[in-house]
Amino acid sequence: MNELLFYSLLAALGYYFLVYAKPTRPDPQSTHSQSTQTEPLISEPEAIPNAEQTIKELEREKETLLKDQAQKQRTIQSLNQSKNAQLQTLEQQISTLQTQITQLSQAQKTSETATQKEQKDLEKTLDQLIKGMNDLNKEL
Repeated sequence: MNELLFYSLLAALGYYFLVYAKPTRPDPQSTHSQSTQTEPLISEPEAIPNAEQTIKELEREKETLLKDQAQKQRTIQSLNQSKNAQLQTLEQQISTLQTQITQLSQAQKTSETATQKEQKDLEKTLDQLIKGMNDLNKEL
């Protein structure tokens, strides 16, 4: 059983390397050119066609990009200021709501205690009335 597994794995690896592996030989149709140290470097301004015009265009593009970057930074700053203002407004609203909640809960407690006191007073009054009626019944 182990030999069968070994040979099947060996066959699978062999198939993989034969079919899917990339060839290690260099491609003869490759168009890459290899430069050597003996080739002259292009360093003279005359060797680059339209060098001055290219430099001017690149400088204009650089200026445009710098202006765009400055505008984006101003936009970011204004958005941050707007966000901070909104956060302050929200914090103020939250603190106002918290004080209102505190006041309402205190008012609720006060009204509950007043209601309980009124109920006790009513109970006492009713008890007195019932006693008075019982006394009248006894007299009659």
